[in-house]
Amino acid sequence: MHFLKCVLSIDGSEFLGSSKQPNNKGALNYLESKLAKVGITTPNIIASSRIDKGVHACFQVVRFEVPKLYKNLDSLKDLLNKKLYPYMLIHKLDEVDSSFHPRFSASSRTYRYVFSPTFIEPFYNRFVSILDFGDLDLAKKACKLFVGRHDFKSFSKSGSEVKDYEREIYRICIYKKKLFNMELFILSISANAFLRSQVRLIAKAISLASLGELSLEKLSLQIDNKFLLKECIRVLAPPNGLYLTRIHFKKDTLKNTAKRYFEDKTKCIKTT
Repeated sequence: MHFLKCVLSIDGSEFLGSSKQPNNKGALNYLESKLAKVGITTPNIIASSRIDKGVHACFQVVRFEVPKLYKNLDSLKDLLNKKLYPYMLIHKLDEVDSSFHPRFSASSRTYRYVFSPTFIEPFYNRFVSILDFGDLDLAKKACKLFVGRHDFKSFSKSGSEVKDYEREIYRICIYKKKLFNMELFILSISANAFLRSQVRLIAKAISLASLGELSLEKLSLQIDNKFLLKECIRVLAPPNGLYLTRIHFKKDTLKNTAKRYFEDKTKCIKTT
């Protein structure tokens, strides 16, 4: 048995999340069905990060099994892309050994949340969220509070079954950017790992802080778990503006590669 590592983009609006679903509406169901069409019938796909319904990926990494060694992986990639279009695109396909695990070999993950505070053209709605927003400087101050290692239980979706809610946020920044002739805001977060819906909960909290509806003091107390869960503000931002944009692995340090994936890393808050 041989193993291939695949880096791909996913239009999350077409799927009920990345995980396999009984109704075959998961992104991995779709990928598995297309692999079967080229003779890869038992791929045992493992993904680096689970994404929720409506969330996109520009840099999802999966590993799957193949029964034989392919001499020309570029040809296999091109063949698969023809079958995956228009909902997925494979950027890179490499052979790896069995010790590579997309989830457990990852050292950090980066998400970006793209949103507009005003209504936009309808054909962008699947890819840009509408989120109320106020003062950018207040939002930047709110971002600073999240940096470091915290117990993020109050920033995880209810019903999450995890033993440890502690995660470390390495970098977080928010900035304006003009895309497709629209003035948008981008929230970028890098961490060792994320809890379920954590980025969307953080995005909404920063939105409320920018509007003055959530004070920085109360936000800090919530991050430090000084409130009971029922007292916390736990509102999800819409999923359609969220993108998994980068997975760093243990041999690929964040420090050496961050410049390529942040338009202006001086805008980002980072740990010392």
